[in-house]
Amino acid sequence: MSAWWAAWKFVAILGLLLALSLYGNAIQWADHRAYRKAEAARMEAAAMKAGLQVAAKIATAKPEDDADLMAAVSRIESRVTKLQAQKRPQPLPIQCAPGKERMDAVNAGADR
Repeated sequence: MSAWWAAWKFVAILGLLLALSLYGNAIQWADHRAYRKAEAARMEAAAMKAGLQVAAKIATAKPEDDADLMAAVSRIESRVTKLQAQKRPQPLPIQCAPGKERMDAVNAGADR
């Protein structure tokens, strides 16, 4: 009977140690989840702050960019107007036509 009680004491002590270990693991897991959640919130806040800084830089550069863009648009418009005013060259004869038309003409004997 004495050996039986000693065995049950040993089982009870191991069970108590197991319960304490599980409790400690649960506490650690909860702390880790809270840390991860706080870290995610901190990263999100940092990303939002960086986005606001970029938006502020874009807003401060807007007046200069508008003037530069308008100058570029006027240069493009003047170039297009000048190109539209130019006289187009005569179309090439069939033996000088590019691509499929040229090869069809060569095959038909137009280049002789």
